[in-house]
Amino acid sequence: MKFRKKRTVHGKEPTQFLEHATGTAWTVIPVLIVMVLFLAAARVIATVQNPDQPANAVQVHGDWTTSSGGSIDTIAGSGHGE
Repeated sequence: MKFRKKRTVHGKEPTQFLEHATGTAWTVIPVLIVMVLFLAAARVIATVQNPDQPANAVQVHGDWTTSSGGSIDTIAGSGHGE
């Protein structure tokens, strides 16, 4: 097999501009896609973790297991089999 030398203009390499632009596009476009996906996910996570409270929401404080004066075991065990 014989390989021929590529023809060049006046012994210079052909312009590499198109390859450079293509390489840049193959780098920039995926980075932009990842950034958009990251920002969209961050917005959804922030919305889910910090939901807006309705105007008529009631704030409840305290531990419901001890609100009746006993632990959950005492409440569940009272009146069953005694």
